[in-house]
Amino acid sequence: MSFDRSHYFPNNLTIAITGRSRYVLAYTHASLRRSGSMREAQKHRRDELYRGISFEQTALERSFSELLDELARDRPPHMHRPLLIVSDEKIEYARAFAAHRLFRDQDEEHRVVHLRINSKLPRCFANPLFPSNYLDRELRKDQAAHRRETTCFARSAANQLSRMASYVSWHNYAKRYLIKAPVAHTACHGEVAGIEGRAIARERRTMFRMRSFLSRESLDAVEQRIWKKLTPTPGIQGRAYLPKYAFG
Repeated sequence: MSFDRSHYFPNNLTIAITGRSRYVLAYTHASLRRSGSMREAQKHRRDELYRGISFEQTALERSFSELLDELARDRPPHMHRPLLIVSDEKIEYARAFAAHRLFRDQDEEHRVVHLRINSKLPRCFANPLFPSNYLDRELRKDQAAHRRETTCFARSAANQLSRMASYVSWHNYAKRYLIKAPVAHTACHGEVAGIEGRAIARERRTMFRMRSFLSRESLDAVEQRIWKKLTPTPGIQGRAYLPKYAFG
């Protein structure tokens, strides 16, 4: 959990990551109300900030459902490869899964399992949540806006997601899979996930040589929302600045 404007505006970045290769598949965003214990002065300040702001009531369920949409499209279950989804025990995730077509439409040849793990268990390699715990650690280490007890939190939800897109690209296609591996082992997370190294190298060269245009990309609804900076920041009117050529 990080913040959109201040500690009074927490958010939840829901991330889909593969188990073995730790390849980031997709991520979504949900703005939340601050909860938990607060002093009276903090409650008063919260009420002042929230005046006139409406929060999405089922933001966590919506964000998890969007990830399930991504998995249904890119990794549909087959007879010999059922889809195993591992998450913590948030009740919103269970509700979203029960309502999604991946669960409702499954049959003998298309099985989907939702394994829920207590998030308070030790964050060791044996924990089924290790891939997401690992990425959480790396993200908080590498980006100041996600560090705990920091004043460097994001001021714009849309810009935060844009920075996340750049970070995920680096994590998937540039960062070595195992930092402590022998020098000769240079595979990135994408290669471990099964993407050919030459294809990754070719696309990375293209990324630095040619500007990307929206009309030339095949982005899904979530990716287009991130590209167009349509994710609102609670209490901030209008969309984050985006140059006109971004719509080309």
